[in-house]
Amino acid sequence: MVSRVSDSAVVTEVEMWSVRVSGWNAEIARALSPLAEIVAVPDTAFDGAALLVSIAGPNRLEKIKSALVEAGASVRSSALVGSHATRYTVPPNGTAKS
Repeated sequence: MVSRVSDSAVVTEVEMWSVRVSGWNAEIARALSPLAEIVAVPDTAFDGAALLVSIAGPNRLEKIKSALVEAGASVRSSALVGSHATRYTVPPNGTAKS
């Protein structure tokens, strides 16, 4: 189920951004891979892509945009589309760390 939660319960440790770029290619994808988790879909109207970017930490979007421009892409638009808590992993022995 997907629903809108109370504003006081919204978790923003990891932000999800929709970013549209022109000039997308494999070299640019490699330049961004150490900075964030990215899903790219070709944009058929331009030589670009629509990106879904998962960013952990505050003010990381500006670093992503700068890396895109430095690698040769141009950012056409960006919009915050969601957020979530950081991933929690249970250790192999099944006991949580305190």
